[in-house]
Amino acid sequence: MELLPFAYKIRGSAIPSEEAIYHAVQKFGQYIPANNFMNIFNCLDNDISFHTNNTFPIVTNDVLLFPLVAHIKSLAINIWQYYRMFDGLSLPVPQISDKLAITIKNGKLRLINENNKVIFKFEDFLFGLRDRTYYHSGIPYGGYLSVKTDFIESILAKQGLRLAYACKISFKTRKYSGSEEVNENDIYELINFSKIIV
Repeated sequence: MELLPFAYKIRGSAIPSEEAIYHAVQKFGQYIPANNFMNIFNCLDNDISFHTNNTFPIVTNDVLLFPLVAHIKSLAINIWQYYRMFDGLSLPVPQISDKLAITIKNGKLRLINENNKVIFKFEDFLFGLRDRTYYHSGIPYGGYLSVKTDFIESILAKQGLRLAYACKISFKTRKYSGSEEVNENDIYELINFSKIIV
């Protein structure tokens, strides 16, 4: 399951599908390490820059979408943490985090303001990873980015925006017992999304 937060504004009755909104938010952009030295591959040892081919906000039919998070595209992953290649770190988009500093404390990635107050915190988890799994089975790993409520509410209030979540739930079932071939089905939903013009 993937849950992506976004802010939005409704301007009319032409609303895109739940899947279209999910893909627009998910593919908005990504952070890429700007390697200054060839022997440093860790994504946080160098500056990271944000890359996107989209406008902000994304205009799709009669909806303005303001993505709030983006993934970091790491150039190298520790072999013992290969699961992070599939679902790595996430950070808030620079449009809302440009005045925050990245720090690491007790192994946790945090974004702090000028008063050293933690605004965003990224944490991840891993359950029951094994040496051998079926090829198409999911990796029991995930991560989440939490934010101070007053910080995000103030951004939404200033811009007259509402907060919603694009959700993708993936189901994988084996074609038959003992098979490594799977059938994959995705379901898309919008949480806290209202079509009412405010």
